[in-house]
Amino acid sequence: MAKIGLKCLTYAPFTSGGEYTSITYGTGVMLNDYMIRADIGEERNDVSFYADDHKIDSDNGMNGATLGLELANMTDDLEKSFLGYVAATSDLDITDASAPFVGCGFYRKERFKGEVTYKCYWFYKVQFRRDSDSVNTKGESTDFQTENLSGDAMGVTLTASGNVIYYTTCRKDSEANAISWLKAKAGIS
Repeated sequence: MAKIGLKCLTYAPFTSGGEYTSITYGTGVMLNDYMIRADIGEERNDVSFYADDHKIDSDNGMNGATLGLELANMTDDLEKSFLGYVAATSDLDITDASAPFVGCGFYRKERFKGEVTYKCYWFYKVQFRRDSDSVNTKGESTDFQTENLSGDAMGVTLTASGNVIYYTTCRKDSEANAISWLKAKAGIS
């Protein structure tokens, strides 16, 4: 599938759950015109077991996931929600508090042989950090500068099966169905 678009940053503050129970979130938010890039990483074991001088088994199971976001705009509300910054009057205090956990998702548009689908992503429990905050002066022409966040996805166990889940995906046949799926994940009516 050719990846031809990325839209609809959606998030909700993590409240509870994920330890053999469903997750509850606070008030979810869906944003438009924010997504530039999403980098999804998987951390896997790389362990081999040897006997009689040769490999007889291995494990490459997933043991973590990461989510990097490049955003067109980092509002005060996003800094509070994703980074845990605190509003003090009209100022925004950057404190030593840990960033909160959020559920976070988006969808990408795909096309293959003329057929368009929408692949949706939902990370159940992510903790973000700002990569860096650097700015450049304007030179002879405008140089658009963006915000970059890195997030560590926490594993959750939603059922008694004991399977640890970092994120989930699905494909939808329309943009409206992709938006509905994200709203359901974030608890947006």
